[in-house]
Amino acid sequence: MHALLGRLAAWSNHWSQLSDAIRRDCHVPLGWKVKPWIFIPKAHEDLFNRKLTAIKAAQHALGVMPEPQVTHLEKVVPWNYPSWNRKLEAAEDEA
Repeated sequence: MHALLGRLAAWSNHWSQLSDAIRRDCHVPLGWKVKPWIFIPKAHEDLFNRKLTAIKAAQHALGVMPEPQVTHLEKVVPWNYPSWNRKLEAAEDEA
C-alpha cells in the first residue's frame, strides 16, 4: 500500500505533465478523460481513502489529479466466478 500511495502522490504532484505524456505517447484523444485506476483488497479500502485524503490536501490548484477509480481485487480474480464471462457479476451488482 505504501508504494501505491507514493506513486499516487508523485502522479498528483505532476498530473498535468503525466496526463499530457499519456495522451501524447498513447495517442489518447484530447476529449477523453485520463484518470488513475487502482486495484486494492477490499479490506484496505478505508486505509487507502484516509491516505488519499492527505494526498489530495497537498495537491496544487493546477493539474489536480482526478479521483482514482477503485476496483477491489476480489472482484477481478477469475476463481470467484462460476462463468467465464462474469455475467453473474452484473446480476449481483444490479441487486
